[in-house]
This record gives sequence, C-alpha cells and structure tokens, in this order.
Amino acid sequence: MNLNTIYIISWFGPRGENKIRHRRVDYHNRQIKWAKDNNLNIVVLAQDYDEDEYADGVTYIKNTGDLLPPAAARNLLLKEYYKTNADFAIFADNDCVLYHSEQHKDSVDFVARLQALDVDHFKHVGLILPQNPAQHAFSNELKKPIYESHYTFHRTSKVGGGFMVIKNFKKHLAKEIYFDDTMFTYKDGQLFPGEDTDFSFTLWKLGQGSYRTIHALMCEYGRKWSTWVDNQHARYQFHINDFVPAMNAKHGHVYLTGTGSANLLKGYKYYGMSRSKNGAAALRFATDAKERTSKLRAAGHTEIQYHPLPTAMHIPDMIPTLEASNLYQTNDEFRSLVDKMSGKSGKKQMKGHTVKLKTFTNWDILDPNDLPRKFHIPKDGSFEIDPSEELFAELFAETP
Repeated sequence: MNLNTIYIISWFGPRGENKIRHRRVDYHNRQIKWAKDNNLNIVVLAQDYDEDEYADGVTYIKNTGDLLPPAAARNLLLKEYYKTNADFAIFADNDCVLYHSEQHKDSVDFVARLQALDVDHFKHVGLILPQNPAQHAFSNELKKPIYESHYTFHRTSKVGGGFMVIKNFKKHLAKEIYFDDTMFTYKDGQLFPGEDTDFSFTLWKLGQGSYRTIHALMCEYGRKWSTWVDNQHARYQFHINDFVPAMNAKHGHVYLTGTGSANLLKGYKYYGMSRSKNGAAALRFATDAKERTSKLRAAGHTEIQYHPLPTAMHIPDMIPTLEASNLYQTNDEFRSLVDKMSGKSGKKQMKGHTVKLKTFTNWDILDPNDLPRKFHIPKDGSFEIDPSEELFAELFAETP
C-alpha cells in the first residue's frame, strides 16, 4: 500500500507551564527521529511555536491564530492528506510513536510491514490502531504462534487519537470525511474531548471499521504530561456525564452503561444490596429479583434486599431514584456505595475497589454493515483474507 507520511498535531502546552513545554518539545524531537528512521515524510501542524522549536526535514503548517483543539487541528491536516494519492497515512499527537525494541517484535518495523501489504486487504478497514500497552498487556500474548504466521486485527469502538493509521477516503470512497469540530471544541472553557471515537463511529456507519492490532505497540512519551487534560477523575466523570449521552444522541444508542454486565439493553427493574461472605456490602441490580436472590444465597450472601424501580432503567438514569429512596436516607452503607458510583465521593471513585460505571458498545446500532470482529492476513504474502468467525476461532484455539 501507499503509506509514506505522518501528520502530527503539535502544541507544547500553555506558556506558563515551562516544565510541560520542555518535556513535550523533547518528546516531539524523539518522535521526529522515529519518523525519519522509518523513512516517513513529516507534516506538522505547529501551534504557538518558538522559532527554535522548528526542526529540519519537516513540513510545517503554521497556525498563527487562536489555538485549535484537536478535532479542528486534525481537519487541517486531513485537507492536505486528501490532496495526495496515498492509501493510508499516520495521524499522531506530538508525543506518540511505536515501540521499537527487540521484545516488541513486529512493532519495530511495522510501518514497513504495512507498506508491503496489498491495500485490497483493507477494503473494509478505515482506521488501524496500535495496541496500547498501558491498557492491554502484550508480552505473553505475543508468544502465541499465530502472530508469527499472520497479521491479526480486532475491531474496536474505543479509539485514541494518539496514533492512528487512517485511510484516504477521498481516494477509496470518493468522500472527504472529517472530525466533528463543531461538537468537539470547548465547553464552559474546557476542551470537549472524544472526537477520535466519534470519528470512528462515523466510519463504522460507512462500512469502514476501526481495528486494533498487536503487531504495532504504541509508545506515548508524554502520557503523564498531557497538554489538555491532567485530571483522570475529571476525565472519567466527563465520559459518563457528558460524552456518553452526546454520542447516544448523535449516533443512536451506541453506548450502554452499567456496572459489569454487557446485557443491558432493557435496563434493570430492581435495585438493592447484599453482604458477601467476607462481610463486604455491595450494590445489587436485577431484572429478576427472585432469580438473583437465589443465586446470591447460593454464593453465601446474606442481608439480601431488592426494591422495585418505577420502570426499567439503566444505572445512570436511576441515580436520582436511588438518592431519593428510603434506603439511601436510612442506610449509611447503601448511601456511601451510591455516592461512590455517582462520583460524589471525589477521588475515591477512581480506586479499584469501588463501584464504577462502565460503558459497553451496542454493536447492533454501531455496526449495520456486519463488519468482521476479527480478521487475519498471512505474512507469507498470499492473498488470503478470511474474516469468518469460524476460521479465526480455529486460529486462536489456544486463546483463553
């Protein structure tokens, strides 16, 4: 395939944050070296640069106006990209590369490996993501024989914009597809993030899937030195309270929210609590209170109680009902657990032992084109792409 350029959005942070700026400049210089080592053309959208921060061998698009948030910044680069004849291109933040040591295997020269593949393998692929070791372990997984013989790709709805390989949709679909820079701008003076996942949802509906591969491992030098968001708790609260409702309103009910089960389409009919064998109290939600009570008793739980909800609800919707309940007013443990779930207990919400809302993808809404969940490409160069679940299950027979 024709893949020869990396497009980078670059801002080193607020002028008053010298420590962050110095670190981000250093990370970006490392990124430029990586790109040159991989024989990539480098195009950078530079925002609020000093003259000594420009590097040789780089094409710069200079934004001398107001600071552009990521969606609008990436769109300027997409306009340049759509003028080319490339099949795919890398889009990255200014601190992201691929890991390239011996233990990272194919990630060392993934760009060259991808360039050597026939673009026809990727007719249903709009966006390729590296695996992020900060979110998914890779060491033991890479020992499986399948990765020696095949390149493997898993569909995903969770997209991070740090490092993306994006198809040239103008060349292959006769469409120029952009990030939503109207929604994903500023809200109450703060950045409204999530434009990368929204972009992925748009692609899915056009039959262009987003796929993650373990053959590329993302290295984010500045993960702890973000120029936009540095409060993980605030980031989580925004995701639940703002981002999920916005995506559901825009794309249909693409997200389901709960505490542990992905089967939440119909919502819960009962709420309550129980005490486990070790004496710990926990919130409980059920569609069938009798069935759940029976299972909890069999597991040794005590003090089991369920109360009916006025209608079937997903957990975020029921929080006002829980807070208005008699149980919330009279039971300190129940009130504490509900407060942790809703985020009222501050930083405690982020600790692993507390109840935390999770979001699940409603693939029936997101994936009308029935794109494969997984597919593989043989490394021997043969044109054998088979996205069938049966074949992939056989190849991954040892996968737990």
